[in-house]
Amino acid sequence: MSAFQIQHIPLNRLKVSSVNVRRTERAADVEALAASIQSHGLLQNLSVTADENGKYSVVAGGRRLAALKLLAKSGAIPKDFEVPCQLITKDAAPEASLAENIHRVAMDPIDEADAFATLRGQGSAVDEIARRFGVTLRHVEQRLVLCRLSPKLRSAWKKRQLTLDAARAFCLVDDHERQEAVFKSMGKPITHVGSVRARLMEDRMRASDPIVRFVGLEDYEAAGGAVRRDLFDADAVFIEDGALLSALAERKLKVAAEQYRETGWGWVETSVDGSRPEGVLALRLQPIWRDATDAEEAQMQQFREKIDALDAALDDSSVEDDPRWTDRDDLEAAYETLRQATRTWDSELMTLAGVIVGIDCGFR
Repeated sequence: MSAFQIQHIPLNRLKVSSVNVRRTERAADVEALAASIQSHGLLQNLSVTADENGKYSVVAGGRRLAALKLLAKSGAIPKDFEVPCQLITKDAAPEASLAENIHRVAMDPIDEADAFATLRGQGSAVDEIARRFGVTLRHVEQRLVLCRLSPKLRSAWKKRQLTLDAARAFCLVDDHERQEAVFKSMGKPITHVGSVRARLMEDRMRASDPIVRFVGLEDYEAAGGAVRRDLFDADAVFIEDGALLSALAERKLKVAAEQYRETGWGWVETSVDGSRPEGVLALRLQPIWRDATDAEEAQMQQFREKIDALDAALDDSSVEDDPRWTDRDDLEAAYETLRQATRTWDSELMTLAGVIVGIDCGFR
């Protein structure tokens, strides 16, 4: 008998061989592989040896076998599905298993991106591509983003002049000239993602900026504001329309300013950037603190007792992200809100003074 023969063997007569050299990750992404096999068929045969009981042991292709059995279990294929197998001798089994696993090379991410882009160009939807290849929708979207890279940066990736994460960061902008200018300005190889983002987005504001948090990202987008998101980092969100953001902030500040005018202040100014309006003296009017009512004092005492109890418990806890810290912050905020309610202002002096309403101002 020759060392290698191809024949079709019923799935229910196949089992994993004890000589299969892959000991770890045998079940890795089996669902994805099953989806791919269901869409495209089994593109690579299994390597098996014949057992004495009429069964066959799979020495190379354990994940493919697991995927096929998963399809049989779901009813997608019959349990006796004819599987193309390469029948080898038992003496050749260990070497065949090693050869298949040791020479396996993962597909280049940019090559994969080009392949997905070709399917998109042929009319396949992103979710359809994900289903056919058994990968997540996000995986396909992230690969397609890599198609934004300029030809020069693609060549740089092939030459290992930048890491995959750095290449992804360059995809924040579609402008190839901008990508290449930033690439040229940086030392090679480029590995630091934050540096790439910072240079590409130096004229844009991050969503974590105080003014964005004040306006609210959702409200900004609802008003038609454009954002640029990094698909590879949920926290990397940048504002495209600074003028619109400033206008929304001004509008929101004016609403707050009107509330102060109604309480009797002589004047109210707004400041989006935290600057001090012209002609404002540095002298500050101090509030008058009235005595808390019995009800207010009792409530504040309850807050203090709960905070003290939490402090003692947290001192004994070794958990850094103990959820009780959130409870403590809420209690302290409630206590301070109640305490601030006992603050009043001299009504006559209020008519001569004013309020500056701003965002993260260093003065009040």
